Amino acid sequence: MKGKLHPCLTTIALSFCLGYGGLACMVTGLHLRADLLTLGILCLFFSALWGVLLSIRRGGRIVLGIFGLAALLLWGDQTLRQETLAMLDHILTFYHRGYGIPIPDFIAGQVADSHLLPLVTIHAVLSALICWTLLRRYPAILAVFLGLLPMALCFVVTDTVPQLWCILLWCFALIMIVITQSVRLRDSEQGAHLARLLALPLALCLILMSVLVPQQGYQPPQIPFTDLDSFWLWVTDSLPFLGSSSDGGLISSTGGEAPQEVDLSTMGQRWQSNTPVMEVEGNIHGTIYLRGRDYDYYDSLSWSADPERVEWDLLSTSDTKDLGTLTIRVLSQRGQLYVPYYPDRDLTYTGGMVINEEGLTEYTFDCVEPDFSGYTPMPIPYTSQPDQRYLQLPTQTRKDALALLDEAGISLDLSVPNLAQQICAYVRGSATYDLSTKAMPVGEEDFAIWFLTQSSTGYCVHFATATTVLLRSAGIPARYVEGFAVEAHPGKTSIVRGTNAHAWVEYYTDGIGWRVLEPTPDLGETPQVSTTAPTETDPTDPPTTETDPTDPSTTEPSETDPTDPSTTAPSDPEPTDPSGTTPTGSDPTEESTALEDPQPAFSLPPWIGRTLLILLYVLIVVAMVILQWYLRRRHKQRKLYRGKINAQALERYREARRLAKLTKSELPQTLHDLAEKARYSQHRLSTQELSQFDGFLRTQIKAMQKRNIFLRLCYRLICAAY
Repeated sequence: MKGKLHPCLTTIALSFCLGYGGLACMVTGLHLRADLLTLGILCLFFSALWGVLLSIRRGGRIVLGIFGLAALLLWGDQTLRQETLAMLDHILTFYHRGYGIPIPDFIAGQVADSHLLPLVTIHAVLSALICWTLLRRYPAILAVFLGLLPMALCFVVTDTVPQLWCILLWCFALIMIVITQSVRLRDSEQGAHLARLLALPLALCLILMSVLVPQQGYQPPQIPFTDLDSFWLWVTDSLPFLGSSSDGGLISSTGGEAPQEVDLSTMGQRWQSNTPVMEVEGNIHGTIYLRGRDYDYYDSLSWSADPERVEWDLLSTSDTKDLGTLTIRVLSQRGQLYVPYYPDRDLTYTGGMVINEEGLTEYTFDCVEPDFSGYTPMPIPYTSQPDQRYLQLPTQTRKDALALLDEAGISLDLSVPNLAQQICAYVRGSATYDLSTKAMPVGEEDFAIWFLTQSSTGYCVHFATATTVLLRSAGIPARYVEGFAVEAHPGKTSIVRGTNAHAWVEYYTDGIGWRVLEPTPDLGETPQVSTTAPTETDPTDPPTTETDPTDPSTTEPSETDPTDPSTTAPSDPEPTDPSGTTPTGSDPTEESTALEDPQPAFSLPPWIGRTLLILLYVLIVVAMVILQWYLRRRHKQRKLYRGKINAQALERYREARRLAKLTKSELPQTLHDLAEKARYSQHRLSTQELSQFDGFLRTQIKAMQKRNIFLRLCYRLICAAY
C-alpha cells in the first residue's frame, strides 16, 4: 500500500476538484438550490471513498456492490425523484428561455426546496469513474469527457455564467489530468509526483490568466466567411442555429420564440453574449426599443403570459406624428416579430407578442409617435380602464408595495404620468446596476419586494419587475416587457446583439394607450451630444435623470427620459421620446461645442492591445511547456543517476527501450541480459556494466537529433527524451 499512497491521494484530489468544480459551476451558473459547503463535504467523502477502495485489491467489486446496494435503497425514493425532476425543470427553463426548447409535461412545474441529493448522486457516479480511470491507468479521455458533462450544461446557455473560482477549480483538475497522462500511464507513482510538482505553477498560471482576462472583458469573436456565397446560403438555410449577416458573414444565432414564463428565481449573475441577433436600419435616430413579448401575470416569483390573450393596438389615440421607417432583419427565423414603438399598421398581439406566422426574416414598419400637444394628464381612476389583469398582484405583494410607496413619501393623488415618474425614480435610486447580482436567496417569497428591500444591486429584470409591481399597487395598469434596445442611426445598419437584450415597463395612460417607462439606471457613461441627435448611451441601459422620488418637481417638463416615445410638451410632465427628440431644458449646440474643444486623449490602436494579449498567451503556454519539460526531465535524471545501482540500471533500461521505439532501432541483447541480472540477481552490477546503457542512450539521442525539427521538438519537449 505504501507505493499506492501517493497515487491514491493525487487521484482523490483530482477527482474531487474535477467533480466538485463542475457541480459548483452548475450551482452558481444555473442557480441550483444547494449549499456549496455541504455539497463540497459530500463530494470529498465520495472521492476519498472511491480512491481508497479502488487502490486495494478487489476494490472494484466492493464499489460495484456499494452502487448496487444504493440503487436498491434509492429505487422509488420519492425525495430523490422529486428533486431530480425539479432540477431538470430548473435547468430546462434556461434552454426554453434561450432557445425555445419545450419542457416535457412530466417535468414541467416540478418544485423542490433543494437540489442537493441529485447533485451528490451525480458526483458519486462521476468520481467513481474518474478514480477508476486514473488509478487503473487508463487513457484520460474518459475522465475528461465526464468532467466536461456538467460544464456543457452551463455554457450552452449564455444567460448566466458560473463563478470564477468554480471555473478555475474545474480547469485546474482537467489540465492536470491531461498533462500528466503520459507519465501516469507508464508509472502511477511518477505521475503522482509530477502532479505535485506542477500543482503550484499551474494554479498560479490560471489565477494570472483570470486576472489579466476577466470574465466580463471577453467578447466572442465573429468569424466571417465571404467565399462560396451560395454554399453558405444553403448552410444558413439548413441549420437552425446559424444565420448570415448582410455582408455575407456566417454567424451563430439562436431561434425559437420568447418563453411563456420568466422564472425570476433564476435571475442571478448574468453573462450576455455578443453574438449578433438581428440588423436594424432606417431613418430613425436614437434608442429603439424592439418589443418581443409582454407578461401580464405576476405570482411573486415569476412572470407569465396568458397565451389566449389577444390585443390589437398599443396606442388608443389617433393623434400621431410620423416618426420614420424601420427595417428589421433577423439572422435566424424567430417565432415572433420584434415590433418597434409605434407601428403604423394593424397588428395582432397574441399572448403578449406578434406571432411570426409567415416565418419572416425581414420586415419593415412605418413608425409614429403620439402627439401630446392637446393631451391633458388624467388622474386615477381612468374613465376607460384596460383589462383588469394589468392591475393583478398577490395580496401580500400589494400590501408590501403600498407600504414601500408610503415610506418613500410618494403620493397616490398625482396624475398618472407624474406618479409613474415618481415611482420610476424611486426604483432607480433603490439599487445600482450590476450584471453580477446574485440570485434571490432560497426562502424569499417575493422577488420585487426582496429587490427593493434587501438587494443593493440588480439589472434590467430587477428594475422592470419592481417598477411594474409598484405601478400596479398604485392603481396604474402596467406590464413587464422583454425585447432588445439598440441605438439606431439614419442610413446605417445597426447590429443588435445579445448584449442588447433588455427588459422595461409599459404603463397605460388614458387617452393615449401604452407608454414605455425605463426604470433601469444608466452605467455612468459620458453623454455624447450633437446638434441633431439626443444623448447617446449604452443601448442596453438607456440614460436616466437623477431625480428625487419624493419631490414633485422632478417630473416637470424640463426633466427627460429616453424611454417615452413622445415629444414633451410644456403641459405634459412625461419624458421625451427615445427616437431622437432633443431633451428640453438643454442647449445641445453648447454641449456639442464644449465636447469638441478639448483635444482627444492619446490612445493606442486596438490591434496593439490584442497583439500584446496574444503574445502574453503564447508566452504563458511556452513557459508551461518548458516548465513541464524541465520538471519531467529533472525527475527522470534523478531516477536514472541516483539510488541503488541495480535500480538505476532498470530505469536506464526502460529509457533505452523507449528511445529505441522512438528511433525504430533494435535494442541490443546485452542490455536485456543486464536488465534481467539487475532485476533477479542478488549481485550488484558494476559501473562498467552500467555504462553500457549510457553508451546506447547517447547513440539514440544523436539519432533523434538528426530528425526534422518537428520531431526533435516532440522528442525534447513532449517526450522529455533529452
